[in-house]
Amino acid sequence: MAGDHSGKEETRHVSEHRAWWPTAKDAEAQRRPGGDTVSGVMAEVVDVTVDRQHSVSVVYDDGVTAAFALDELRRACPCAGCRGAREQGREPFALPAGSLGPTITDAELVGAWGLSVRWSDGHEAGIYSWDAMRRWHDGLPA
Repeated sequence: MAGDHSGKEETRHVSEHRAWWPTAKDAEAQRRPGGDTVSGVMAEVVDVTVDRQHSVSVVYDDGVTAAFALDELRRACPCAGCRGAREQGREPFALPAGSLGPTITDAELVGAWGLSVRWSDGHEAGIYSWDAMRRWHDGLPA
């Protein structure tokens, strides 16, 4: 992915990348009195597709495909600056006037952990972990 700026959809195969998340059954059955989950289920990421104009899709070995629109991913950037803006009720980024939305200028796998994205607005601080992406897809807090 890095270095290819053709704008074409790219597929990158990533075997043995694992993400942890609790299933609904496990989460309900294994809550501590404080409400946090004490264990989860592991799934392997088997494929990642980055469409620089539209979306990122992650396929897990249990057959689940988690697809995210780019504006959704950009707003959910996990970096400290974007997270702080969201916690203060502010938008984590502003699009230039007339822009159709954020696009990806570059993306790289970060070991077995997740995906690093460089956005069209120049932002590149957050790493999207496979775990957080699966949790977002499943409707769980990241």
